[in-house]
Amino acid sequence: MKKLFALFFLAALLFSAASAQAGVDPTDDFYEAALRWYIAGVISELPQLKPYPHDTVRRLLFTVMEKGNREQEAEAREYYELLFAKVWHISAEMEGAGIVRQNGTTKENGADGSLSLSLEGGADVLFEKGIGAGVRACLSSGLSSDENNTVRELWSIPSYDNSIDPVSQGRTRIDFSADAVVSYANEKIGVSAGYNRTGYTNYIDGGNVLSPYAYHAPEFSFSYDGERFDFVQYFAALRASDMLGKNGPYGKFISFHALRFSPNRKIHLSYYDSVVYGKRFDPSYLIPVPSALIASANGYGDNVIAGFLFEYNFFPGVSWLTDVSVDRLDTAQLARFHLNSDNRLALKTGLSYAPKASPCKLLTFSYTIISPYMYTSEDTNGESYNYHSYTNWGRSIGQNLPPNSDRLSLKIKLEPIKRFSVSTFASITRHANVYQSYSGDELREMLSKGGRSTDGDINSQRYSSTPFLSQEHIMYAARGGAEVSYRFPRVKAGLFELNGVFAYTYIGNAGMDTPMYPGATESTTDEQFRVMRTAWKNQLHEEYDIFLSLGIKWTY
Repeated sequence: MKKLFALFFLAALLFSAASAQAGVDPTDDFYEAALRWYIAGVISELPQLKPYPHDTVRRLLFTVMEKGNREQEAEAREYYELLFAKVWHISAEMEGAGIVRQNGTTKENGADGSLSLSLEGGADVLFEKGIGAGVRACLSSGLSSDENNTVRELWSIPSYDNSIDPVSQGRTRIDFSADAVVSYANEKIGVSAGYNRTGYTNYIDGGNVLSPYAYHAPEFSFSYDGERFDFVQYFAALRASDMLGKNGPYGKFISFHALRFSPNRKIHLSYYDSVVYGKRFDPSYLIPVPSALIASANGYGDNVIAGFLFEYNFFPGVSWLTDVSVDRLDTAQLARFHLNSDNRLALKTGLSYAPKASPCKLLTFSYTIISPYMYTSEDTNGESYNYHSYTNWGRSIGQNLPPNSDRLSLKIKLEPIKRFSVSTFASITRHANVYQSYSGDELREMLSKGGRSTDGDINSQRYSSTPFLSQEHIMYAARGGAEVSYRFPRVKAGLFELNGVFAYTYIGNAGMDTPMYPGATESTTDEQFRVMRTAWKNQLHEEYDIFLSLGIKWTY
């Protein structure tokens, strides 16, 4: 074990020797602070894509130091010293996590647990004229049966991505992951390229189409910031997967652009669209016109998602954000309030509250809906791999919720004393497996096209008009907990921060994501389907999860 820890430490130093993590990591704490300053009215608007170029981060901090109150100015100055006092910075973070699961229905075999250890290192450098570069790397080791070698809660996504070829010894694996970004920005133009994650919208936990928790990818982005109109163009290379979600070849792409109109400080209106396609590179999707027009003209059946983002700031401190994404729309059904698979859409709406001079730093309340078969695509053009599903490496590019789900969530961040923060969170999630709604004939039609996933996740295929959350069995997940963090006063050796997370989750009808018809083929009889379905129902159970993580972060 000592040798393993030494390996982690040395590797972190090697990969960190490459100005701040905020220019590489779209989930960095800076973005929460930037959101608070924006809601409070200190910043008039935020860039549409995260992470921001280094020089954009610097301009935002100058604005807060000039226009913010004493507390905001002090916080911005602390970030500025951390990120830009030197031309380069390095950081390292070690985290240990564990989860204990208890089957509450049978209580067989007692509790099941797993542990993981990760060490993340990062570095940034800022050159002249706003050009910046950064790299982030992570090594992880786990004593777990989890195929991803991570201690994960329900549908959670790790802050790093595992390598393709890890080093393994028994149940212990060592993974390496790296992100790198080069960017340039002035007051109007921003350009970024690298191998990284990207987030769209001001939601901390990601919007509907580009989540900061999606699997990293080779990517390029361009942005223009005008007086009333802002435009962004994003392009990335993805990896395809088969109908079971298993990784396949490269040659899959996503093109995204968004136009934002801001008539005043209170209102921001955005139209965006993205298209996922493969087996070819199509430069026509880089033209700033609706992708649906190009997709209709080329006749390849590419997967287009269009959306609208509405943001309204009632007054300084309170903001309302609604994100609606549409994959397919039946207006007649929707007019009757029939939310089913004839209407493939994702909706996220929420309020954010960031008061001035208060121990309460940020309060967010949101509701999310993912309709049946949203993000999926059954149009494969005869290919064994799906080049049209909204995934990279089999993981959703958008929301981390599977289709046919909704979630109500609340988070409150408090800072009772300087440098010590406590975030409490709670959520209720519902999810159902769409294959409960299939008849035997529909199942055989689906299986006649080859192996298909029957676990109800993002790789599910539509063969019937499935009503939203109307299945016989629905999974309920109630989660609550707290995250604490303490930043020590800065010293010559750098800045140290301790953090911890505790979460408790109750899951009713756990096992919902277990394949319902394993091994079924187009020749499977109705009786055999019934037996499989009964076995699937019998494995549903109650589950109680306790999650705990402890970490320390150093930045110099």
